[in-house]
Amino acid sequence: MAAATLAPSAIEHSVRQHQENPASKYALPVDEPEGQRLISQHWTCKSLFGGRLVWAPIEFTKDTKVLENATGTGIWLLDLASSIDPSVEMQGIDIESRLFAKSLPKNISLRVGNLLSHPSDWTNTFDLLNQRFLMVALEIPQWPQALNEMLRVLKPGGWVQICEPSAWRDASPDRTRPGLTTLNALVRALGAQRNLFLECGEAMPGLLEKAGFVDVHKEVRSVKMGAWGGDDGVKQMVNYIDVFRGLKTPILKAGGYGLVSTEADFDALIEGLEAELEGTEGDVLYSIFWARKPIV
Repeated sequence: MAAATLAPSAIEHSVRQHQENPASKYALPVDEPEGQRLISQHWTCKSLFGGRLVWAPIEFTKDTKVLENATGTGIWLLDLASSIDPSVEMQGIDIESRLFAKSLPKNISLRVGNLLSHPSDWTNTFDLLNQRFLMVALEIPQWPQALNEMLRVLKPGGWVQICEPSAWRDASPDRTRPGLTTLNALVRALGAQRNLFLECGEAMPGLLEKAGFVDVHKEVRSVKMGAWGGDDGVKQMVNYIDVFRGLKTPILKAGGYGLVSTEADFDALIEGLEAELEGTEGDVLYSIFWARKPIV
């Protein structure tokens, strides 16, 4: 009889706050630094797309209803609310409430909820549904389930809008950026262990069509990380590094996947990452997809 394989021991480290809902595999923290990162990420992404928040052809009226999945701090809803009719009803849901903004206008409400199972009475309710940055949140089989729920809660003719960055590149050796190569490999290992769909952005058009959406569109922007990309590039680099920093706890709890053996090892990779990114030109792709629920 073969001996049982022992799971790697967790690596001791300074732990950040993470969500504890067993229904979610979301890998990033839910603490104050993460809230600030999400807000900064919003403004950087908005700038990258020329200040545009909505790509779906929506005309906002007093009867329009908007939903955002995985709203985080609610920053996208808050930003949108500043430029449309204040009577538009806007809701945001998230698996975790600790990042919710404390002050909201009357037409925005935030609530704890699971995007895989919206309330039954939300069927055919919303004109626009926004969702962003869930590549380290949903398992591969959960994406079709999530898209089916989006289709259900949208009104006939309503629009979904989804934004995802490009997946972390493969772990092939890069002598000019050895730290980034190792960090990419760590994220790939974490994704494989949790069955996360790191390539969801590349697969999104097909996923949307398979779920039943029509009029599928895509808009892509590329930003060079670091001073190569100007102000947006510097902010993107900071965001990129902070994402890796936020993944430390799940990576070290998993034992480091044979790539790091101590917290100091991981921290050294993070500390050297800025110099690596500034020293060689590299970019990140962001894609926005929008698609319509059929009228009949």
